[in-house]
Amino acid sequence: MMERRRFPRIEHECPVQMRAVNNDEHNLLRNSFCRNISTVGVTVISFDFYPVNGKVYLELLSRTCAKLFAIIGRIVWVQQIPFQNKYKIGIEFMGTSVDSERKIKAIMAPSNTDGERNNSYED
Repeated sequence: MMERRRFPRIEHECPVQMRAVNNDEHNLLRNSFCRNISTVGVTVISFDFYPVNGKVYLELLSRTCAKLFAIIGRIVWVQQIPFQNKYKIGIEFMGTSVDSERKIKAIMAPSNTDGERNNSYED
């Protein structure tokens, strides 16, 4: 199978909190889980359905649940996981700040030859 992505992704599992961006004041952050990340987007596993082209507010957390950064994203694709009430969701980052971009690059940077990722993004 040929890789269609223009930007490389790395496997990066961490907690994510997200919610739809809309005018609903009762719209709470919901727990999700990051599967992989690139400089332009992320794949998330969620119990909640979000429509394609919808906007979401994301908070990526470290493995110790410290907040790494918050960002707005656009849903690019949604795939229900077979036989489960879960969704695999592709999200494109929108309006990435310099600080968020720095933290994403730190997540993606290999820190040694064993394939371990750099943990310096955990402020």
